Amino acid sequence: MDKDYIVEQLVKLASEYNIPAEREVLGELIAMSSFRVITKGALIASVGDDTEYGGLMLSGLARSYYIDSDGNDITRGFAVEGRS
Repeated sequence: MDKDYIVEQLVKLASEYNIPAEREVLGELIAMSSFRVITKGALIASVGDDTEYGGLMLSGLARSYYIDSDGNDITRGFAVEGRS
């Protein structure tokens, strides 16, 4: 995974939300981070999972959903590239 690409994505995100962020600090953050490649169709998290971690979608699209009491699949939102 290209560190410079990830830093650029974080710089864009910080700028969009008016968050002051220095490239050097973001680079250090990336160095301390771990990354996962999620295969298409894989479940990222389930109800009751530990939520102390955040994420940034670098490529692709993820859908947040739940199954209601009638068994309907209800979409709550999407995570798209470059968004937290």
